[in-house]
Amino acid sequence: MKRMLIVACLLAGLLQAQGQILPDYDTIKLELATDYKPAEKFVLAAADFILNNPVTTAELKRAQSLQFIFKWMEGTPNYSFVIDSSTQLFKYNLDMMAVYIAAMCKYCLTNPALAKNPQLLTLNAWKLLLAYCANDKNKLAPTKKVQKLIEADKNGTLEKELEKQVSSFFDR
Repeated sequence: MKRMLIVACLLAGLLQAQGQILPDYDTIKLELATDYKPAEKFVLAAADFILNNPVTTAELKRAQSLQFIFKWMEGTPNYSFVIDSSTQLFKYNLDMMAVYIAAMCKYCLTNPALAKNPQLLTLNAWKLLLAYCANDKNKLAPTKKVQKLIEADKNGTLEKELEKQVSSFFDR
């Protein structure tokens, strides 16, 4: 009996580490303005899935999660999202863009009062993206410019480096 309990705990830990249980996104209505607030917990789960798994993991689940996030972002009346010129720093890398989008949603949903400030949203989405890229296990190689930003974030100069690399970054 004790062995079964140990095996069950190990399996549960492995399942949690390998893949979160995601909702069936097709069953979540996003039609009326009132549908978006209750869907936030599913958006956060989708963002966490993208941010907590390597880009090579469960590509279909990643794509479905990102598609759901996009649909929510497009219609939510509670938040505004601007994909600004700073995204040129990852040269249209779709995997990096997916992580950045997930990071924006994660920051908004975990910091709703601060998320109304577009500068804070962008800066903190970058911080989440950089942490993701800095982790070799995530298999997302940063561009040279993104690598510079990772170093700047470690040194506490991320905002300054973003301003340097993206003209008019904080002149919005």
